[in-house]
Amino acid sequence: MNKPLFLFLFISVLPSLAKGDCACPEAPPPVTALKQSTTAFIGSPNKIQKSPIKEGYVSVEFAIMKRLKGFDEIKSETVTVFTPESPDNCGFPFTDGQDYVVFAQGNPAGLRTTSCQGTGYLDNMKADVDALIKLAEPYPAVTQ
Repeated sequence: MNKPLFLFLFISVLPSLAKGDCACPEAPPPVTALKQSTTAFIGSPNKIQKSPIKEGYVSVEFAIMKRLKGFDEIKSETVTVFTPESPDNCGFPFTDGQDYVVFAQGNPAGLRTTSCQGTGYLDNMKADVDALIKLAEPYPAVTQ
């Protein structure tokens, strides 16, 4: 490859690398996302903040409404999930006042999700929730 062509290709790719363009394929359907996740639940954010321990991430504390998968080690009624701060880095845009179906990877001390994992607004996934609950491990609903 000649030097001018290589330099042109490098310079044209550099802005997208710096910006961190999210390049994930389309998010999987909810049933597939459940199978691929280590932890899954239906919940509502209690607190959304810039992560004090993971630079470039947002920390979201959820009140758990329904456990779907992976809660053998998590006994509390809340769980914290990290997502990249920017949608350009595949961060999921959690907001207060919304309920979510969250599919996460990791362990209880470091759960994380992205826009690539199937996490979504509960209102948009109501048709899939019954199927998810039938497939889910037998966790009782959290009473408040």
